[in-house]
Amino acid sequence: MGTFDHVARRYLVLQGVLLRAVEEDDKPAIMALIQRTQTICDDTITLLSDKKEEFVREQKELLEETQTKLNTELEKAKEDHANFKHQVEQQANEKCEKLLDEKEKRMKEQNRQTIQDKKEKLDAQYEKRFTNRITKKEADLDTKYDGRKTELESEYARRSEELNKEKQDTIATRDSLNKSIEAIKLLNDSLDTLSPQRLGQSGVVGTLLSRQSQEGDLTSAPHQAHDTAASYFSQLDSATQSLEEERRRQEETRAALTSADNTLTELRGRIAGLEGEKATLEARLRTTEEQLQQQTTALEEKIKEHENDKESLRVLRSAQRQDARRKRARYEAADKGPTFWYRTMKDASEALDLFFVAKSCSMKANELVPRLWDVLDDGSLYKRLLGFHNNAQASNWRCLRTLVTKGSFVEKPLPETGCPHHPSEEKCLQVRIVEEEEGGRAMDFPKT
Repeated sequence: MGTFDHVARRYLVLQGVLLRAVEEDDKPAIMALIQRTQTICDDTITLLSDKKEEFVREQKELLEETQTKLNTELEKAKEDHANFKHQVEQQANEKCEKLLDEKEKRMKEQNRQTIQDKKEKLDAQYEKRFTNRITKKEADLDTKYDGRKTELESEYARRSEELNKEKQDTIATRDSLNKSIEAIKLLNDSLDTLSPQRLGQSGVVGTLLSRQSQEGDLTSAPHQAHDTAASYFSQLDSATQSLEEERRRQEETRAALTSADNTLTELRGRIAGLEGEKATLEARLRTTEEQLQQQTTALEEKIKEHENDKESLRVLRSAQRQDARRKRARYEAADKGPTFWYRTMKDASEALDLFFVAKSCSMKANELVPRLWDVLDDGSLYKRLLGFHNNAQASNWRCLRTLVTKGSFVEKPLPETGCPHHPSEEKCLQVRIVEEEEGGRAMDFPKT
């Protein structure tokens, strides 16, 4: 300030002297005073230029220190954010695992209860159907047995009555035969007692004639007995045939009962087979339910991972937007004056009008143009500063790091093996250099 005060006093003194010279109309003095004033102005301009350069240098150093501090704070904030994100993700994963375990337990319990209910329901239905079929078969067999028993009893009663009647007829025939035998014996005795010597021929003839009528009566009784015996033997044959038929019917009934027993055995075998099929179906049902449970669990895990990824992406984008807003506010406040960064960004924005970014890059900002990388990393300013000229032709792809570090056009093309700074293409930010059709002038990166 001492220098400025000295210059000001000299200027004020010259101004007073100049006013007096003007009043006195001393032209030589006026010209000399004007020259001295011009000299003072030149000295002032030189001093101001030096002060300006010193001020700019101080501001530049201050901005660089501020930028370094901000970068340090940014790295620390990123590290804190990463730690916080890792902690939050770990807590969320633990909570999700706990919730998944609880949900899995609940689902297992519900599935087990559902399977048990279905099994009990199937068992009850099967037992009911089996009992109904067995009861129906037993009722049918009992009905057939009772009907056949009643039929056999009635047939037995009828046969017994017929046999009793035949027995009475046989007894009557036997009595008739006994009478006939007695008559024959009497005839024999009578013939033995006749003596032809004692009786005359006439007497014999008379006797024979008298006995002839008696003989007719006696011979009729044996014929009658013979007919009765024939009738008895005929009835006996008929009874024997009836007994054979009854025996045959009993054999048929026994065969029917045996067939029914075999049918019952076959039904029991089929029931056992149905039991096996039921066990097989239950096993298949359990296997299917287990597979369905596994698929459901895997699907829920995938959905949960997708939701976690979406949430992480949302948190990351929110953090990026907040960081971009902070950077934008900080840099907009710094870019309001004609500073070095303002000129740099103005030139960079004009040069980047012909750059077209093709890939993303994870490399850090370099020391030459740190603001440029923030612009590239910020999605909102990215589209505003990076565009493609309509009247331009594509030339070659170049690594952005090569451009910003060299500060001018690329000296030589990149090797065929790829970018020397980034072996992996995923980490190399490529920009395309284009030339204007009019004039053919190449747009180099601005020199600083």
